[in-house]
Amino acid sequence: MLFDALRATRPTHGSADCFTSSAAMLSSLLLSKSAKWRQRKSFEDGERLKVSLYRTPDLTKTLQWLLPARVNEVVGVCHLKAFVFDDDVLMTGANMSSSYFTDRQDRYIWFRNSPSLANHFSSLIDVVSSYSFSLGSDEKLLPKKVFDTKDRDGFCAQMGSSVQGLMDAPPAEVNTAEKEKENEEDWDTFCFPTIQMGPLGIRQDEDCTVALLKGLPSGTLLQLASPYFNLTPDYEDVLLEVAEQNIVEILTASPKANGFYGSAGISGLIPRAYSLLEQNLYERSRHRDVALQGKDSYDLKNGLSIYEYERSGWTFHAKGLWCTLPGDIHGPSVTLVGSSNFGYRSRDRDLEAQVFLMTSNPRLRGQLKFERDALFSRAVKVNSSSFLDAERAGGYVAAKASQMVRSWL
Repeated sequence: MLFDALRATRPTHGSADCFTSSAAMLSSLLLSKSAKWRQRKSFEDGERLKVSLYRTPDLTKTLQWLLPARVNEVVGVCHLKAFVFDDDVLMTGANMSSSYFTDRQDRYIWFRNSPSLANHFSSLIDVVSSYSFSLGSDEKLLPKKVFDTKDRDGFCAQMGSSVQGLMDAPPAEVNTAEKEKENEEDWDTFCFPTIQMGPLGIRQDEDCTVALLKGLPSGTLLQLASPYFNLTPDYEDVLLEVAEQNIVEILTASPKANGFYGSAGISGLIPRAYSLLEQNLYERSRHRDVALQGKDSYDLKNGLSIYEYERSGWTFHAKGLWCTLPGDIHGPSVTLVGSSNFGYRSRDRDLEAQVFLMTSNPRLRGQLKFERDALFSRAVKVNSSSFLDAERAGGYVAAKASQMVRSWL
């Protein structure tokens, strides 16, 4: 089991649980000598359970002293969301706190009987775990000898080399149904995993995403979801460029569906900051539309639109991308699923992983269409009046402040 150290040790004040943090719960229920699973006679002695907690090397002692719990997570976290069960992989952007099982909208895709994909994510978890702390039965974080967190550059170089080695390694041989079809023509669905670890200099996911967007044929319907609207300038520029010849729809959380809505202190201002960044792209898009209207190639149906998800009592955390080719009625033939929010933190600070899925299978595309339509069915299209709401008001100073801190959001 691999978790982020800062999030796992974050105090859970006010929680109905009797544990002070996720790490405390794991230590008590799973790692302690009195854990119930240890009482089963069928289990032999040995290390049957490992819990690793990754902590970003960018959290210096000074920042650790200055930043309180939860706020310190802006420096960077292990944001990977992948579950491996034998030869099955469950990809999602969701965490495992109670809200994700009750009233927080997210996505899940289950890749069944995919040993190559399972091997990849199992290896990725092993590599990151080897550069993480071990959680002890007394809730202590035990450092591993393989790295020195005091040497930030050396740590990043060593870990980056290990992850790059995983990416460069050829897929392991599997004697399963994967080998039954010898020719590519026999397959109707392909998928490949990508990794983004900015602190380590690994930007595979960003490169693949940009290449996909730039390679779309004219007339494609491109839909992108990100709960925290903070797209990097590179992504914004590419999306605006793609929107000249395609339909681009972005789905994000409304302020009330943002997970920080109603939070106490500085966290309560975060939904307003995201709204201001959203407004900035909306205005850029409108200005671009006006500039393009004089061109012969301009098509009114193309362009970039923003939608906001809002559902009473729910928050929005879904992320991903869907591509539907021109004139196709069966649904998206490409989707991305994983942990990336396509923002600054995903690009530069956090550890991320996604899966690119491409298919011509009508049934699977119908399922992707159903998933996408269900998300957009609870969304409202943004217009200029959307940003006049009192909860979004910020003025010149707030707009500038949001730009200054956006690399931390």
